[in-house]
Amino acid sequence: MAQLTPKAESPDVIRDPSGQLRYRTREEAGARRGVGQKLVKGLIQWARQSDWKRIVKRAHADLDCMYGEYGGGGKAFWEKAGFVVTSAHCKPWEHDDDWKSVVETEADSRDMTKEEAWTWYRMAYDL
Repeated sequence: MAQLTPKAESPDVIRDPSGQLRYRTREEAGARRGVGQKLVKGLIQWARQSDWKRIVKRAHADLDCMYGEYGGGGKAFWEKAGFVVTSAHCKPWEHDDDWKSVVETEADSRDMTKEEAWTWYRMAYDL
């Protein structure tokens, strides 16, 4: 499910024609088959036709456990679609010890630092 939410001062006044993609998930059957990229291209085309100026998305580290837990694409997925990182922050303290262990074990197996594993990215696509 995807939701493109306008930033507005009131429900009927949109001064900043940009949108934030709030949530996106994937089904295993479509994983690694280009389905997500096609959907994003459609979203970009629709946003452009609707006179949007920017799409914003939060992305996580490129770890399988993150895809499974949060859905959506990791940083590399969104970069492939043309999005760029506008900010990043590390947030390991919001999770319990079991989840930290899962994430950090996978990160270690991929030669990724703990900070890289816990970094969340704000990504944008300027139309």
